[in-house]
Amino acid sequence: MKIFNWFKPKSNAPKGLVRLEVEFTDDENAAMSRAIERFDAVVTNAHAPEGTRMSTPPKVRSAISAQGLAEYVADLQLEIENSNSAATTAKLMEKSVKAQMKAYALHNLPIYLFRLARMYECAGNEAKSQEFSQLYQRAQDEFQPDQIDRIFLELTETIEKLGDEGCDISPTLKDQLNRVLLAKPLYEAGFLCFSRS
Repeated sequence: MKIFNWFKPKSNAPKGLVRLEVEFTDDENAAMSRAIERFDAVVTNAHAPEGTRMSTPPKVRSAISAQGLAEYVADLQLEIENSNSAATTAKLMEKSVKAQMKAYALHNLPIYLFRLARMYECAGNEAKSQEFSQLYQRAQDEFQPDQIDRIFLELTETIEKLGDEGCDISPTLKDQLNRVLLAKPLYEAGFLCFSRS
């Protein structure tokens, strides 16, 4: 160990968290951009005073980007269900897994690990399913959601519950859910700020 290493600043990241450099594909970037644009439009229509610009904490933007990736993964899963080719299915599964892992890297909600376990289970990879089930359980046990996490979890759980009940989550319904379950609570909690352009 070099003496200079003793004087390097220590990370103030919470225990267990590591800074990651993640590269996104064009499709992933497009999915994240759509989610952010949809959120911006919902907020602007519902809460923004005329002539102002919205700002949010970085965690809110990361969480919205993670949602965009989760939507992209759901689209890939539909393509997998409709695929007749083993090679195409394998390629889509790889894209889906990578995007889901990136969603977790952006916003460390344990539900994203649970989804990975389910994806592997559906693909018939029992070992990976077990691995991610254990990772999910450990992450869930240690998870201490803050106010932003709770707001995003409520939206995620509501959308999943509606999907499980057979509801078709149309873009219009998704906008309304974002307005009521995401934008409004974030605004009321002071996480959406507006300033004159």
